[in-house]
Amino acid sequence: MTHPVDPQERKKEFMETALKLFNEKGYEKTTINDIIKAMGVSKGAFYHYFASKEDVIEQISDNYAQRVLGMTSQLADRKDMKAVEKINQLFQTIQGYKRSSSQKRSQIKQIFQDEQNLKLERKILNKLRKQMAVSLEKMIQQGVENKEFRQVNPREMTEFLQYTIQGLNGSCENLYYEYMTQESPDHETFRRLLEEKLQFYEEILAQIFQVPPGTIQLKDAYLNRYLER
Repeated sequence: MTHPVDPQERKKEFMETALKLFNEKGYEKTTINDIIKAMGVSKGAFYHYFASKEDVIEQISDNYAQRVLGMTSQLADRKDMKAVEKINQLFQTIQGYKRSSSQKRSQIKQIFQDEQNLKLERKILNKLRKQMAVSLEKMIQQGVENKEFRQVNPREMTEFLQYTIQGLNGSCENLYYEYMTQESPDHETFRRLLEEKLQFYEEILAQIFQVPPGTIQLKDAYLNRYLER
């Protein structure tokens, strides 16, 4: 007697199979038929879970992000922490999650290497950014109301902070690939330049929020992520 397949497990299997094929063949060259053939199921089974191939990669990305979005939402709602403590913990949470799920994150990023997929990548990133903004804006609003931060528009400050951190993330990645993916990685130079970069961002963000130097803490979160790779 066959046991019924758990829908969530079957959907997870679809996404893992599709992600593997997207990395092996490329997103554009992978068809829905390729996915159902690898799964050994009918096309109807595919459409039970997904509306299209694009829907698959969107749900893969959502699935990856939901854990950290959930942790961020819980953090924003805590009553026992100051706003700046929440923001510092947010850096720790996000960078820690990226470190612990680096393989899956790398597989997803690989899909968007092709220029044809930039529009899809932008759509997914914008969706995730909006979801993250809800929690971040709560933290900034708390900081303004409690006079931890200067009087600013929380919505605009949230957008500014998100794009600033996005720039920092890209800059850190570039630094890593420049010094750590060589045949002989230059650990000493990479660490020095990364620490200088993080120190600069800490100082600038402290000035923007008008808090004492050292209040905004990025270093540990990023150093732990990059130096343990």
